[in-house]
Amino acid sequence: MRKKETYFPAETDAYNGGCREIRGSPEPETQEKFSPMLAPNQVMDAYFLDVRSMILEIAAALDRYDAAAERTASDGAHDDPRRRKILEALRILTSSGFRNDRVEEILLLFSDDPGGTP
Repeated sequence: MRKKETYFPAETDAYNGGCREIRGSPEPETQEKFSPMLAPNQVMDAYFLDVRSMILEIAAALDRYDAAAERTASDGAHDDPRRRKILEALRILTSSGFRNDRVEEILLLFSDDPGGTP
């Protein structure tokens, strides 16, 4: 299988409108031969370590926030709408059952808020 040439950010190409190719992406005709769907164990094999790292980052950020709120003895610290959105997103992520709409639901949660909250 022939791999496409990799384009780097500093390079542009009038032929492809300056779009970069994904390193090692197969030719379009060979892409059709392979199923894009992975088996559940393949998904875990491919993404487990990255997901674990992201979850640890979220836990660390929440720990830092709580420690800061405790240091400043701020009564309203837990009322921060951004913190509430993060906790709601975690609730969505941990909801039981098989579903494939978590991304959409979380994007809607974090979409523009009439109250101007980021």
